[in-house]
Amino acid sequence: MTVVMPYKDGSTSPKERAFIEASGRGLVPKDAAAVAQYADPEVAAWKLMSNEFIGDAARRAARDVLRNQGAQTGVAVLMSIALDKAQPAGARVTAARSLVQLSGIAGEEKGSSDPSEMTLEELRRATEKTRMRANLLEHALADAAAPVLEGKAVKASVLD
Repeated sequence: MTVVMPYKDGSTSPKERAFIEASGRGLVPKDAAAVAQYADPEVAAWKLMSNEFIGDAARRAARDVLRNQGAQTGVAVLMSIALDKAQPAGARVTAARSLVQLSGIAGEEKGSSDPSEMTLEELRRATEKTRMRANLLEHALADAAAPVLEGKAVKASVLD
């Protein structure tokens, strides 16, 4: 197979550019090759996607569409679900939660980042917080133990 390289100035042929642009509009390679007016779109798509330069450019163009238009579409769908009172409550809550998370207004709990990215002070606070939680769990477990009356364990509630 002949490898198609970009021109020395880094540009591509008009058909290659048309293929890359069509890929950026979300078309599958065969359809993008047809839009670029290749004689045999199926073979051309395979050759173009096999070419490192052209294939990478087509994939970048498709990723850019997903990042921009795909993200906008996703947010629009979530908004419509969250605001549509005809939708089930669970779907509306899930959509609203996703929107809040995507917006960043809920924020992440401080100190919840990866320990390898924490400063020494953040590590100390996280360690202390973990110790406090472990201590609370130990106390809760001790409180949940079956009470003993006159040497015999008795049920603490009817749910036990």
